[in-house]
Amino acid sequence: MTTIRRPLARLALVLIASLAATGTPALAQGKPCEQRLKEVEEQLRQMENRLKDLARENDRLRKENTDLKAGGGGSGGGGGKDSKPKKDAGPAQPLSSPDALFQALVKNFEEKVASLPRETKPEQVKFAGAAKKWAADATREFRGPVEWLIQVVKVDGGPGASARPADVTFQVLDLTGKPVGDPVTQPIPGRFIKELGEGAGKRTFKLSGTFGAKPTHNPRRAEKGATDEPRFIGPFTEFGYDLAVQNIVEEK
Repeated sequence: MTTIRRPLARLALVLIASLAATGTPALAQGKPCEQRLKEVEEQLRQMENRLKDLARENDRLRKENTDLKAGGGGSGGGGGKDSKPKKDAGPAQPLSSPDALFQALVKNFEEKVASLPRETKPEQVKFAGAAKKWAADATREFRGPVEWLIQVVKVDGGPGASARPADVTFQVLDLTGKPVGDPVTQPIPGRFIKELGEGAGKRTFKLSGTFGAKPTHNPRRAEKGATDEPRFIGPFTEFGYDLAVQNIVEEK
């Protein structure tokens, strides 16, 4: 860090030389010694403050240099060419799994519908209409292409299932391999059934397709009730989704 210290020394010398140079004219003009002494003290104080500022800047630059060495490929920094970045699951996106979609729909319903009054009969009618409209809007809004990491739990018919479409129970995983929500059961096209059956419980697959919300309006279900099936989003509104599978390959 000598390249950082040298400018400090040079600046100090320049300031001192400048101070010495300005003293002669002042004395020649007959300024009182006390006045000149105050001026000299003020100049010294300014020079001292400037040197302190430069010293702090020097410390900051040295710290940045140390941090760069520690994180940018040094032997002890963990940032060398051989180190691999850790996968981060990040915040759950609405289409990242059925469970994430359910949570997003509940939040959206609470923001747009749940706070509406429904004490009187007219208010209840208005609320039900708003809930029905919300379900239609959510079906359009929460939809798009997806790629999920999944682990197969069970294939109807077992490993020897035929190439006909079958219900497959699978667990969606996040990028770190951690399960997201509960396993779900989904009809899967027959061309994937044999491989999924053979890999059940042993291999990870990547599922690609189109996924979207499909909430339903149930005018007879104002409360959650004893059994939460289908899952309860809010008054008169039940959770549902559809998944159009396009491809499933083993994740290498």
